[in-house]
Amino acid sequence: MAKRESAFLGVDWWGVARLVVPGTLGCLALSLLLNYALLFGDDIDPFNRSLITAVVIPLVVAVPLFSLLALMQGKIRRLVHEVNHLSAFDRVTQCVTGSAFSSLVDSSVAVERRRPAQHNQGALLVIDVEHLTSLNVRFGHNWGDEALRCVASVIRSSVRSSDVVGRVGVSEFGVFLPGASEENAVEVGERIRAAVANAYFAPQGVEQVLSVSIGGVIYRDEVYFAEMFRAAEQQMFQSKTIAPGRLELSHLSSKGTGNLN
Repeated sequence: MAKRESAFLGVDWWGVARLVVPGTLGCLALSLLLNYALLFGDDIDPFNRSLITAVVIPLVVAVPLFSLLALMQGKIRRLVHEVNHLSAFDRVTQCVTGSAFSSLVDSSVAVERRRPAQHNQGALLVIDVEHLTSLNVRFGHNWGDEALRCVASVIRSSVRSSDVVGRVGVSEFGVFLPGASEENAVEVGERIRAAVANAYFAPQGVEQVLSVSIGGVIYRDEVYFAEMFRAAEQQMFQSKTIAPGRLELSHLSSKGTGNLN
């Protein structure tokens, strides 16, 4: 009840009245003028006079009214599309947001479950941009954002169109590879790491070498994104601390996890 009252009180009734009252008065004036003009037509019988009035007035009212409604409907659709895009895509990198990414992964795994068992597998990579904080401090956050955009572009160009790339943290990206084997995941991870290292990045004219740490998980059976992400992120941290420059992978299934290295 309180919500209804809030919505009712929040309506711009003065704006509504400014549109409804003149429109209604205009239609009424049109009807009166038309009927008054038809009175002077001696050769028009009452039936035809009523028929003309019944046809002309709805046409004069309906055409502009429904044209306006169609234009407003198109505008609303565009606004809804923009809002959905803003909520699903990261503003800086144009990758899907973390929440959208997790939903896409879980949906994909659920679909795969209905396929033959040999296809019910894939990989999730977690990629962390190294030294992002240092870049922000030295060159400013705009250049830190530019580094993220650069890495995002490299990742997108290194995967298939069917793969999903998301920004899952301040400096982290997630790459979901449905149907990928261990060999596929290693190939993609190494390709991304090499491409990032070779990308040209020169904030304020000072060339910097970008680098990433990558951890991943090969999943089998039906597992949820939260499990995959936790295992992949653990491997990424291991890559950062124990084996810098190495891609760390683990195996995950409904029976548990296991290290592949």
